Amino acid sequence: MSGPYTIGQLARACAVSRTALLYYEKVGLLLPAARSDAGYRRYGEAELTRLRRLLAYRDAGLPLATIGALLDGGDLAKAAAGRLDEIGRDIAQLRDQQRVLASLATGAVPLPAAMDKESWSALFRAVGMDEEAMRNWHRLFEHNNPAAHEAFLRQLGLDSVAVARIRADSAP
Repeated sequence: MSGPYTIGQLARACAVSRTALLYYEKVGLLLPAARSDAGYRRYGEAELTRLRRLLAYRDAGLPLATIGALLDGGDLAKAAAGRLDEIGRDIAQLRDQQRVLASLATGAVPLPAAMDKESWSALFRAVGMDEEAMRNWHRLFEHNNPAAHEAFLRQLGLDSVAVARIRADSAP
């Protein structure tokens, strides 16, 4: 199927409701390319591409204001890093809730807190590692499995800037 699309055709092509498209138009995220003589909205390939990007950003959990900025050429890396930081905070909060609920449900002692950066550093020092040994550990981790190293750093609750700095310092 190729354009021009009616609002119904565009909605079906992207598996969204007509109401959603009208809302995106209302907030200025997706405007029709033209109107027919009878006043019906008409969308082209550019609007189809824009809608697909909009939906991808929405599926990533980005707010509509951020999506609008991205569709207008905003900084995707910055938006993604900010969303990752937000997700990290949400995960930490959910872990805390999980511990409380497990304790309430079973009457057991609450689960131990996840290890944070200070806990890992203290553990490394306790086994005799100095700063240089810790840097070497990070270098080896980054070299062997960069994605897992990044996930580990994020799990510690570090923000994107700290994660990027540690990974850059750990690059082979």
